[in-house]
Amino acid sequence: MRARDFREQGRASLKGNWGVSLGVCLITSIIIALTSMIPLLGLFVTGPLALGLSIFFINLHRTKNADFGDVFNGFGQFIKAFCGYFLQIFWIICWTLLLIIPGIIKSYSYAMYTYIMADNPNLTATECITQSRQIMKGNKWRLFCLQLSFLGWAILCVLSLGIGFLWLVPYMRASTAAFYESIKSGQTTQTSATPIQPINTTNVDNNSTGQDNTAILPQAKPEAQDTEQSMTK
Repeated sequence: MRARDFREQGRASLKGNWGVSLGVCLITSIIIALTSMIPLLGLFVTGPLALGLSIFFINLHRTKNADFGDVFNGFGQFIKAFCGYFLQIFWIICWTLLLIIPGIIKSYSYAMYTYIMADNPNLTATECITQSRQIMKGNKWRLFCLQLSFLGWAILCVLSLGIGFLWLVPYMRASTAAFYESIKSGQTTQTSATPIQPINTTNVDNNSTGQDNTAILPQAKPEAQDTEQSMTK
């Protein structure tokens, strides 16, 4: 599938849902902006909200009827969501310190971790990062092309004094959710799946450092596990 196919699926999922999608993206952006003014608070809030956004747009893609409250479901997995966001930022910074280009490449490697976390609440943050690297092998360029295809719209948004971003951001996120659905199973056509339901994650967070074999995605190969523990890769 090409970028235009993901955009088409994104528009299809947004049909009749532009209002709630716009509201979700606007509210989360405001919350993140305000909390970022307080040292460390933004770090604790951004991870759960990023997970919540992934839950919302996955459900929107699968059911065409996501609920506004989905965006706050990430706080039900607060510890894991925070750890995943922290690990993503940590490794991107580490690779960027070596050279700028490796840091950019790694940011694409980790781009799907919140979607994997949303689909697999029993996986640890490290496992979600690892599986994101796995499914993005051979797909980083495709995600880059998808994002690049919005460049023209982004320029128009700038010319509209930023107002256009209210519609562009949901459009991009809905298209990215379609991209994830396509690559998670290695298929090139849209797959059907059940929506993500709110869960009681007390036990999940208490065991966030444990192992689980119930993931939907293929398990990491032994030689691919924990490669991020060494910067010599």
